[in-house]
Amino acid sequence: MRLRPPAIAVFLAIAATACARGPVNTDAQLYAMVDTIGLAELRRSPERAAVLGVAVQTFGEDYRSRLDDRSMAAVERMRATRLDFLRQLEAVDRATLSRDASRTLEIAQRVVSSTVKMDAYSFGYADLGRASPYLISQMDGAYAGVIDFMTVDQTIGSRADADAWLARLEHVDDAVTDEYRRFEIDRERGVLPPAGILQQALEKARALQSADPLAHPLTQFFAESLSQLNDLPEGEIASLIGKAAGIVEDDIGPVYDRLVTLLETSAASAAPEPGVWRIPNGEAYYEDALRLYTTSDLTPRQIRDVGVALVEELTGEINTALIALGRTEGTVGQRLEAMRLEPLFLYPDTLEGRAALLAAVSERASWGEQKAPAMLSVAAAAQVEIKLAPASLETAGPDIHYRPAALDGSRQAALILNLRSTLDWPNWTLPTLAYREAAPGRHLQLGIARARAAAPLLDHLTANPAFSEGWATYAEDLAKELGAYEKDPAGRLGYLQSLLFRAAHMVADTGIHHDRWTRDRAVAYLVTVTGLPLAAMQSEIDRSIVWPGFACAAMIGREKIRNLREDADIELGPDFDLKSFHDAVLAGGARPLGALESDIRDWIASRRPAPPALPQS
Repeated sequence: MRLRPPAIAVFLAIAATACARGPVNTDAQLYAMVDTIGLAELRRSPERAAVLGVAVQTFGEDYRSRLDDRSMAAVERMRATRLDFLRQLEAVDRATLSRDASRTLEIAQRVVSSTVKMDAYSFGYADLGRASPYLISQMDGAYAGVIDFMTVDQTIGSRADADAWLARLEHVDDAVTDEYRRFEIDRERGVLPPAGILQQALEKARALQSADPLAHPLTQFFAESLSQLNDLPEGEIASLIGKAAGIVEDDIGPVYDRLVTLLETSAASAAPEPGVWRIPNGEAYYEDALRLYTTSDLTPRQIRDVGVALVEELTGEINTALIALGRTEGTVGQRLEAMRLEPLFLYPDTLEGRAALLAAVSERASWGEQKAPAMLSVAAAAQVEIKLAPASLETAGPDIHYRPAALDGSRQAALILNLRSTLDWPNWTLPTLAYREAAPGRHLQLGIARARAAAPLLDHLTANPAFSEGWATYAEDLAKELGAYEKDPAGRLGYLQSLLFRAAHMVADTGIHHDRWTRDRAVAYLVTVTGLPLAAMQSEIDRSIVWPGFACAAMIGREKIRNLREDADIELGPDFDLKSFHDAVLAGGARPLGALESDIRDWIASRRPAPPALPQS
């Protein structure tokens, strides 16, 4: 694919043009401005460039030995830059632009505006389409994120790669130090995660306080990677490993010692309440976070009402399905829990059982890829690799992680499952997992988005969870329509339980941050309603605590797509074509729901039959 522009000289020329403050009233000027914004965001994050697989030429310089600058000065510069970009976008004369350019402006303005709103709180972090009030938690923070980046997202295939990796290793202590200094400032302002969240972060940080630098995850990864290089002498490998261990012991170790002390004192003084309402301007923060994640103007109360209605609807549907299977005793949640624990549906917690579980997910993903063309005429994405998470991430990593293919084609897309135990994954839950994450879900959608010709770099840098999570959830419905459960009533229950969980999670998220629920109440609600495991629901609620509003994105997005489809079907009648509708949804990539609605309205107008000609007089 082609990303604009290809080199730093072009970036500087565009930046100079943008800074000249001349009027922007042509398509070319608007596209240049959006490219400038995208490159500015990219160049502040070498780590994201590496994860995305951005070519060095696109970045503008060799970034492979660098980590992100997490200093307060860098953060303030980016906040000021975004505010300046927003002012420039707001000054554009929309009336002089084409329809496509006007749409690009609308999307860029929404993305930058929502991020600037989160920046204005001056605590936590804000990024394009994502934010958290807390810099350090069990989910976020350089102390764990950089380790994951260095050991999961990096590959070492040559001596040059090894040298670049070691250069990055020398900056790990700076990254952790810069971030915990900002954390201290937030703490002084009264912005501190709840005690339970800090305790989890403390446990993760302690786990990285390896007494033996050779046993540290960083050193172990480096040693294992070097062992795969056939052209390096053993003595040279030993020397490189020794250098890495020395950096871990002398530079990284003391920083983690100080971080652990900071987290210990912070946890001792932190409040227990989980809701963001308890921090300064917390209620306003939650409303803005909801707008950021759902790309809508729905209030917390409106989102809660949507969730409650969906929970009631889905609970009734599941009850009917359970009765059809002869399961009549207890609440819906109790019956789903009992079914989840039945040995009949479980894989042995052995190497063979794990292999069988992965094979089952792969088989369902392949089925989805084969069936998707019945509802989509767009080109399918390349196949996704389905694999286990490394043992080092089993304790703290997410249950499911989708890693897109690299933009430069250097890395295949992967669906990574964290199998702490196969007993957490009854076989009737696996089909909808495959359809959601692979095809016709997330992998298919992202593959199409990545293949868009000359897509603005800003699109690839922006999270649009209402669209991406919404499509993935809507794809679960598509799998059912494609016949996935015609001979699999248990699998259909897995599909319905997945939807029920996402609806209930909306209720719990607004409960915590708007209605001031306790953590125990939110966890109990999810367990009671869904029948899902206690430990898993505790983890999900803790994610909601540190990412307020994110859990509401999936079902809001799914409902928007479903409503647009219904409207189009009604308005077009016999001229409605489902394949063409889905193509219109996916062709524009992940975008705010307002832009999606505008695109579908235009598509409907383009499909309406021409009015009959008036009779000649």
